[in-house]
Amino acid sequence: ARREIVIANAYFVPGRRLRHALVEAAERGMRVILLLQGRADHPFVRLASRALYRHLLEHGVEIRTDAPVARILVHSGRAEGVRLESGEELHARVLLANTDPKRTFLTFVGREHLDHALAAGKGALLFTAHFTTLEVGVAVLEALTLRASCMYRPQRNAMMDRMILRGRHRFAKEQIPRDNVRLLLRNLRDNYAVIYLPDQTYLGKQSELLPFFGEPAVTNTATGKLARISGGAVLPYFFRRLPDGRYRVDIGPPLPDMPTEDAAIDTARLFAALESYIRLAPEQYLWLYKKFKGRPEPLPDVYSHVAG
Repeated sequence: ARREIVIANAYFVPGRRLRHALVEAAERGMRVILLLQGRADHPFVRLASRALYRHLLEHGVEIRTDAPVARILVHSGRAEGVRLESGEELHARVLLANTDPKRTFLTFVGREHLDHALAAGKGALLFTAHFTTLEVGVAVLEALTLRASCMYRPQRNAMMDRMILRGRHRFAKEQIPRDNVRLLLRNLRDNYAVIYLPDQTYLGKQSELLPFFGEPAVTNTATGKLARISGGAVLPYFFRRLPDGRYRVDIGPPLPDMPTEDAAIDTARLFAALESYIRLAPEQYLWLYKKFKGRPEPLPDVYSHVAG
């Protein structure tokens, strides 16, 4: 059996007992590997590490500063090693890591679309929806850009509203009430990536009856108008949980020839993309929301038999 100790850490200044344990393990023939950042950005860490690392190297400890961790390998709920971005896997009986779970348990697909949109300097409106993985999908956005904000629906319960705002403030410093369009446009003007969730029923002026899985639903059509006013790109931003317990975020390119002068057509195209993604894992969409309420006659009230 392989006998390894793997430690992945950005700031690694081990105390005397840990240094002694690592040296002792290496001298017993165990492979000890430290996966560290190339150049610490903290002056104290840089100075302290030079002397400490030299001592460890002299006693057979491997130190690698060119091997960023892509993910932690988990089997039966237990961490058993790491996979590096190069594809190399290191399996270990002992694994210590402070690697960012946003990187190790998550796969980003299409990040270049967000980078390209923000490089244009007019912000990005991230068109998404209410999936059961919503909090994960929103939380990881700050791993892509520090200029991140999200729309939210103020809660009737003031205490609950404060709790949600405080929790989300950890990863999206700007919270935009869904009726504050001026603040949303200002965020786009300041080149923010803004999480935008227009999939709930909306009975205001910017709404039309559009198909959702073939059934007419009162739908918010403001997305294209916001893009026209701001000049920002509209990017599909979807996420789901994978069978192995990891998460995947898919960032699509802007839809061709969007926005147009027809808000209904723009919205129908976006919701068609959403439908396609929901079909990948339909159980992860929040069907609990009454998407088909508020429809005019003669369309039937599909919720009439539901209490409350």
